[in-house]
Amino acid sequence: EICEFLGLPLGTVKKRLHDARRRLRTQLMASAGEERTRQVLRRPPDTMHSRLEERIMQLADFLESVGRGDVPAVAVALDAHPEWLDSKGDNELKWHCGWNALEVAAASGQASVAQLLLARGAGTSITTDVSPVAIAAVEGHRDVVDVLLQGGMPVDVFAAAAIGDAQRVAEFLRSNPALIRQRTYDGKTPLHFCRSIAVLEALLAAGAELDPVDDSGQTPLQWISNTGRYK
Repeated sequence: EICEFLGLPLGTVKKRLHDARRRLRTQLMASAGEERTRQVLRRPPDTMHSRLEERIMQLADFLESVGRGDVPAVAVALDAHPEWLDSKGDNELKWHCGWNALEVAAASGQASVAQLLLARGAGTSITTDVSPVAIAAVEGHRDVVDVLLQGGMPVDVFAAAAIGDAQRVAEFLRSNPALIRQRTYDGKTPLHFCRSIAVLEALLAAGAELDPVDDSGQTPLQWISNTGRYK
């Protein structure tokens, strides 16, 4: 099973296990004494765990499972590493800007994984990053948007613009006109997230500029035309 999971020859795995046991025995004896070491090394394995539960996953592997929509793998990983629920990945090529699991699920359109993550307590508050609701909406994953909203995810002005809720956008701007100039962590304005005529009209009526550029130099029109189903 280890060979198959790691994609290594049997001889390589046996050699690594042999070396690992030797190092483990040395370290245990140095810290716990010989008798305690023998007790630990003789302890029978827990045969109740499934093959999936025996896999040792790294955070990157976990986020890959989220992106693939592998619900069982995500559940098992969170059982072993509950701290991964809100951990951000560091793979800039795959998950830009260091997304956490819920953000990866939103971008990948994985509604079932999003449900699992919400049930585990993910997304209890909006941070300075873009809301998963907005991420899912700009990528055209309406089913994920619905899951997030049903799960109680809060909606800010960017998310409201992305899901096409013109009434909520207008209410945000009436209560705080300065929101029309608010920027995300990467310099995007509410207009960058606009995905409907009604929202566009509400933003323009509130004084939104047509051509503000984000940190990558893209105007709202350029970013809208390059994201999700709006390409």
